[in-house]
Amino acid sequence: MPDMTHKPIDKEKILERSRKEQKDEGELYLANKGRILFLKVFALLVMVFLLLSFFKRQSYTTHVIMSIFWSVYSIDHYYRYRFNHKKIHLISFIGSLLAGIIFGILAVLNLLLI
Repeated sequence: MPDMTHKPIDKEKILERSRKEQKDEGELYLANKGRILFLKVFALLVMVFLLLSFFKRQSYTTHVIMSIFWSVYSIDHYYRYRFNHKKIHLISFIGSLLAGIIFGILAVLNLLLI
């Protein structure tokens, strides 16, 4: 029969194991939260553009794909910036957000004007 007694867990061993794994729980949590938001925004953008495309019966895939891509990219960098406050993530967030908005406007204008 195996010994069923519990041995006390050494706090230092747990900390050492955590250091060796080189994973930060906070960063993992925010990355997962960003991914969930990504899926929601992605689904919403796709549905909106598909509905607009359906009613106008037009194809404008380049602007739509670029808008979705840059919007999703901006969300990822927003959460990275919130976690580590690195300036590069803030710059990436702002730049990709602007690109997503611009491509979104171009896609809608393409639908409305053509």
